[in-house]
Amino acid sequence: KCMAARDALVKDIYSRLFGYVVKNLNVSLSSANGGSNVAKNCIGVLDIFGFEIFDNNRFEQLCINYVNEKLQYFYNVKTFEEEEALYKKEGVSFEHVEFPSNDIVLNLFEKKITGVFACLDEEGLRPSGNDKSFRVKLSQKNKSNTSFRVSKIKNELFTVRHFAGTVTYA
Repeated sequence: KCMAARDALVKDIYSRLFGYVVKNLNVSLSSANGGSNVAKNCIGVLDIFGFEIFDNNRFEQLCINYVNEKLQYFYNVKTFEEEEALYKKEGVSFEHVEFPSNDIVLNLFEKKITGVFACLDEEGLRPSGNDKSFRVKLSQKNKSNTSFRVSKIKNELFTVRHFAGTVTYA
């Protein structure tokens, strides 16, 4: 109980401190611009590893999780592949680090004709396009993708096994 109370206290202090810093930065930026509280002068924070799984995941969460997949990919390329290439070029000894690739999930989203976004575009162009036909099309075109699954119980649900976790979308 003590450890849980400590953790709750620390989280609350951090939250209040973070809010205080952001508020003061926004006020400072606003007054530096002649008192104009223009939105471009506000501080926003993007947690690139803020992958979250909710009870109800819709289109917005799908887009957020896709962006996190893309950021993870770039992180892997920069951190592992490009650094190792530089070490080899410069003759620096290093220990190779194996890391999982998330190419299969990115292909699920980005692939022409069969990808999630391609299927969404296609449904959006059809006058009779709807959620159900989108999921049927997505299911038919991606049944062999190991990171994709359609619910056998509820047709309106599909699941993506992302780099950071498995998410069911409605």
